[in-house]
Amino acid sequence: MATPSYGLDAELAAKAAAKFDPVIEKEVCEWLEKVSGVPKEGTTAEWLHSGKVLCMTANAIRPGFVKKINTMKAPFKERENISYFQNFMRESGVTEISMFGTDDLYDEKNMGSVLVAIYGLGGCLQTSMPNFEPKLGVAVTSHVHDGKRAAGPATQTGGLKGAMEVQSLYAGKREVAAGGIGVKEGVADCAGLDSDIAAKRAAELAALKPLEDDITGWIGTISGDPRGGQSLNDWLKSGQVLCSVANKIKPGAVPNVNTMSTAFKERENINYFQTFMRECGLPESSMFGTDDLYEEKDLPTFIKSINAFAGAVQTKHPNFGGPKLGAAMSHAMAGDVKREGLTATSQQESMQRAMQVERPKDTGIAAGANAGK
Repeated sequence: MATPSYGLDAELAAKAAAKFDPVIEKEVCEWLEKVSGVPKEGTTAEWLHSGKVLCMTANAIRPGFVKKINTMKAPFKERENISYFQNFMRESGVTEISMFGTDDLYDEKNMGSVLVAIYGLGGCLQTSMPNFEPKLGVAVTSHVHDGKRAAGPATQTGGLKGAMEVQSLYAGKREVAAGGIGVKEGVADCAGLDSDIAAKRAAELAALKPLEDDITGWIGTISGDPRGGQSLNDWLKSGQVLCSVANKIKPGAVPNVNTMSTAFKERENINYFQTFMRECGLPESSMFGTDDLYEEKDLPTFIKSINAFAGAVQTKHPNFGGPKLGAAMSHAMAGDVKREGLTATSQQESMQRAMQVERPKDTGIAAGANAGK
């Protein structure tokens, strides 16, 4: 039996509330005030809702990053401001799993996620721009485990560590790992960071070609609009094909699909589809950003997000008669309770106590293996 939508909404609201940390909120807001020069008015959500303060913060850190901040009080313009800031976060080294979704802020879906993500941005800036003041959080470095791990006994978390990009939190300069990015003390290497990110994504996209072919066939079969010889971006950029997929899975999911070939209407279509993905139970850590697809900022993240979405559809809409892709997804986090009586043994563990870290979601494979236990 499918979980009632109101029950899922209540569960998500409870998790969002648990993730909210007033201490982090205070530190983040004070930092944003100092950097942007805009005093806080109203609640944090109200202050940041239009995205203008966030864009001003980005430009204060990297002048000219947001070329034009929207001042029009229209949802698509305010959401666009938030997207500009999200792009700034990504280019500053914040990993996708640490990002917040546009609706987390704009619709106050999960302000805790927003605050933790900005807190993480402060840590990344301490690494890429060590001379920038004021500082927020603890310096962060990203290490990517792209190669096969050396032979050794399997542990409960060892496999996950080898498959996911993780961040190490520590007070100090970035370490130079084999094949990694080194940043000297006192030097902001933004151009090098951008180049390395682009190279990494190109390599990742090539490695994901089989999965890209799978999602291409899945989307084309459901929508009735095959890709043909188009690039992935050209095919899906308008959002119309994605909205068609949503409406085939759940009739009426997107009541009005925009057909006008203008940027804000096409972005709106993508937003409609993203909303449907969330309604299917896809967690924020598996979501793609609008610009990941629309401006081809991160197609690997888009591909993996659609694959995860296909699994969520199998769980949320088990009676859907269309083709299936991947394993059914379940992201329940039973037994996720606060630990008591333990002593922090490292700075990273201390940070984890102050910030709720999103754990990898159960794709259903492990769940099936443990079903009989």
